[in-house]
Parts: sequence; C-alpha cells; structure tokens
Amino acid sequence: MAAIRLRHSLWVKLIPIGLALALLPWLGWQALNTLSTVARDAQAQSLRALGGGLARQLSAESARFTRANAEGAAPVPSIGFALEIDGFLEEWPASARLYQSAAFDWLAVQHGNQVYMAIETRSPALNRWQISLGPPGDDSQIRVQTTKGRTQAELVGVFARRLAVARWDWPDGYRLEFAVPLALLPPSGLVQIDAGGQPAARFPVSWHDPVLLSAAALVASPSTQVSVLDAQGRRLARAGGPANGVRVRLPVVAANQTLGFVELESPLDPFFARSLSQIDTLIIQLSVVVLVIVLGLLGLMTGLSRRIRRLQRELTLQLGDKGTAAVSFSDTQRPDEIGQLARDMQRLLGDLTRYNRFLVRIPRTLRHELANPMSTIQSSIELLEDEQDPAQQTRLRDAALRGIARLNSTLNRITEAANLEESVRQDPKTLLDLGQLARRYLEVCRQQHPDFEWRLTVPPDPVMVIANDLRVEQLLDKAIDNARSFTPAGGIIQLLVQDHLLSADLEVRNQGPSIAAGADPFQMFIGTRSGTDGTHLGLGLYVVQLIASAMGARAYLRNVDGGVSLLIEGFQVGLER
Repeated sequence: MAAIRLRHSLWVKLIPIGLALALLPWLGWQALNTLSTVARDAQAQSLRALGGGLARQLSAESARFTRANAEGAAPVPSIGFALEIDGFLEEWPASARLYQSAAFDWLAVQHGNQVYMAIETRSPALNRWQISLGPPGDDSQIRVQTTKGRTQAELVGVFARRLAVARWDWPDGYRLEFAVPLALLPPSGLVQIDAGGQPAARFPVSWHDPVLLSAAALVASPSTQVSVLDAQGRRLARAGGPANGVRVRLPVVAANQTLGFVELESPLDPFFARSLSQIDTLIIQLSVVVLVIVLGLLGLMTGLSRRIRRLQRELTLQLGDKGTAAVSFSDTQRPDEIGQLARDMQRLLGDLTRYNRFLVRIPRTLRHELANPMSTIQSSIELLEDEQDPAQQTRLRDAALRGIARLNSTLNRITEAANLEESVRQDPKTLLDLGQLARRYLEVCRQQHPDFEWRLTVPPDPVMVIANDLRVEQLLDKAIDNARSFTPAGGIIQLLVQDHLLSADLEVRNQGPSIAAGADPFQMFIGTRSGTDGTHLGLGLYVVQLIASAMGARAYLRNVDGGVSLLIEGFQVGLER
C-alpha cells in the first residue's frame, strides 16, 4: 500500500518533469560542443590552406631540415621586429631568458639573420665576459670588456669583428645588450659563459634557420604561430606571436620522403570565440534558471504534498471523532486553492456535524415537544366521550385544537430550520441601510410589545451593508424573540448598530438571566439559560447564526452586566456611504 501511495504521489510525478527540464542545459551543452567543433574544424581548414603553401615552398629546402642541434637545446625565441641596442630589455619577451642564476641571466632572441643577446648581472664587480658559441675546439667567442665609463664587445675567431654593445646600470648591477649576425655564429649553438675569467655556465641552444624563419615569418602573424620542425619533431624555426588554440601539422614532402613538418597554431576566430562565449554564458544562466525552477518545483510539490497529507490526516481525525464539537483545519487561513478546499471542507464538516446533532437530538426533542400536546389531545378526546355539558365540551374541544396547533407549530418550525440553510445561501444581496432598518423595526416592536422598555443606538449617518433585507429582518425576529423570552416584564431591550468603516455590527442586549458557562446556544434544540426552568424548541439562535454566516458575519452570545448580549459582527460594508 505504501508503494502504491509513493507511485501515485505528486512528488514522484514531478520527477519526469524535472528530468525533462534538466535535459535543456544538457542539450545546450551538446549544441555548444557541436558549434565549437564546427568552428575549430573551420579554423583548422583555414590553417591547413595557409600551411599547405608553406609546406610546398619548403619542400625545395631539403638540406635545411638535416641540420643537427644539440640534445636538449633550448630554442632561441624569434621576434617580428628589430631591437634597438640601448641596454633596455622591456621589449624582450619573457621566454628570452634562456639561462638564470644568482649571479647573472643570459638572454637571446632572433630576428631574421640577427641574434640579439643580453647579460643582466647582479654582481657589479664582474667586468669581463667571454661567451663561447661552438663545440670544443671552436675558437669563436664573444668577448665583452666593460666599466661604467666604457664598454667594448667583439667577436673573435674565423670571423672577427667589433659588435655594437650598450650598457645600462641599475641599483643592483647592470645590463649589457649586443647583436651578432647569425651567419657569424657556429651552427651547433653550444654556449659556454665565463664571468671574470671563471667558467660560469654551459648549455646548448638552437638558432632558427634564417631561410626557414623568413619563410615562416611571411605566413605568421601576431595571432598565428608558425613552426618548422624536422622529421624528428625538433623545432628548426618559429615565427609569430604566442598562440593557444587550434593546431594543425602538415608534412613537408620531397621525393616521396617526409623532410619535416610545418605546424600552425592559432586561437579560435574572435567572432566564433565571442559567439561561443555568449552561448556558454547563456547555457550557464539557463542551467541556473532550470536548477532554480526544478528546486522550486520540488519545494512547491513537497509543500503541497505535505499540506494535502496533513489535510487528509485532519479529515480522517475529524471523521473518526464523532463527538467533535468544532471542525478546524490548519490551512483555513491560506489564500490559495488548498486553503479554499480546507475552508469548504470545514463548512461541509460543520454542516455534517450540525445535521448529525440534529438527527441525534430530534427524537428526544420531538418526544418532549409532542408529548404534551398529544397528551392534551388524547385526554380531551377521552373526556369528550363522557361529557354531556356543552360548556365543558367546548372547553375540551378548544384544548384539543390548541394541542393540534402546537403540533403544527412545532413541525413547521422544524421544517423551516431544516430548509433554511439551503434557501438562505441562494438569496440575492443588495445595499441596505442597516441603521434605517433598525429604526423601523424598533418602532414596530414598541407598538406590538409595549410591556418592555425599548432602546435604540445607531449612528447618525447611513450604514450601508451588503445583505438581504428580508433575511436581516428574519434575523432580528429571532434575536428579539430570544430577548423577549428571557426579559422580565418592564425590562430593557436595546438594539445597537455600530459602524467600523470597513464592517458593521448589529447587537441586541436584554436584561435577564445569564447564559450557562460552556453552553453552545447556537446549536439546534438548545434553549435553556441559567435561572430559568422553561425549555422551548431552541431554534431561534440557530437561525440567527445561519443567516449571519450567509451574510458573511458571525454571531456571538455573551454575558454582560445585568443581562445578555447577542452580537452579530462583521456585516460587509458597501461602497455607498
């Protein structure tokens, strides 16, 4: 049974909806991946077309792909512009620092056929530098002699010449910047640096082939990096700005032999990148919205399911408690549909409770109310059989007729009470002046019942309420009848009308005995007050409460000083004042 309830619960039925909503972000991600793949494929096709021409051009330079570089050689970065020898290194790329130590850093970049080198030292006392650029036995060297006032640099070896050099001093040391033609450097690129006559560093570097570099530079751009690799994948030349994105590698083929490769790398086209970024942002926002919707729906359905189960439990308790005097649900103050359902169920169970009490009490009440008139009728008929005196016969017939009239009155009042609830709800409501109606009604009461002292308290201005005038008069009939029943001769009965701007009250006060504590005088067949021994049918206040509820008001009976107050509170005030 629990499994069946779970299978048919609202929360379980919401799961497919949540899953369907969750598919939206997933479909968005799939669409984004598809668009990203299409954009990257288009970019790759563009790079292949660009690199295909370069690969065909380099296929005629087979000899340049066989140059050997030292194992683990650091590639000298290439730049797309010539540097000015001035000692300032701000325009040098960060990748140019090919060697770093506590004493000095060595930097190198290549532009076409020119290699730029720099030394940045943190030891101002070092004034003599020697850079060997070839394998052991090669006497090609760059020698730098420097002081604060004078700096000289020269290339010694087979191709001896002076080099342009610049020095720039800074608080912790100085910088040296100079340039060497690539043609004057040994191809192996093995660098050994002596500082102050002492060996300081030894490491391999690889220069870019000038022809390959020049060819790559023609294709490269600030957003496209072009690299030329040998057959083993070692870089021979690289030109263009740094790139991280779409990469393609094309072989350089000559005589059916792969000489090397041309590698092109470029970030995604800005248009596609912006579009994909916007779609990505949209999908993230959609995912957040869907998550909020799903969580909101889960919370809503959980709350609805909990409220419905609570309403079911409360209904079960109410139906199981046969002696319940008042029906109360937790959601009656809520303005939504479940709150309206709870209020309707409360009214329904209230009606059922009243009808149940009606059925329980009516046999006893009818037995009590019908016993006396039937006994009078029976005794009058029996006496008439033996009575010969015309006067006594007339008296006995009158007693029997009074009993019959009382029986008819009792049955009519019960029938009226049983049918009143349905008819009073169908009565049309109009605007009426409650104060004026009270004035007219009290004038009639003074004429018909002069043995009581009648008092009236109403506002001077009209009190317009939305109600049915005939039903309000019927309510007053029952309220005044109830007051007269318990007011001694010459006692005071007061009718009051109070205007509260948004609502109006009608009150009937009378002198007489107080109501018993804990009694519910608005139920059927209850009509006893403390200090009285007369019991009547007890339908008057039940009718008062029924009409008041139909008018949107509520009736209260309470003890006041010297008597009892019947307050009908909450008549709806109309727009006309």
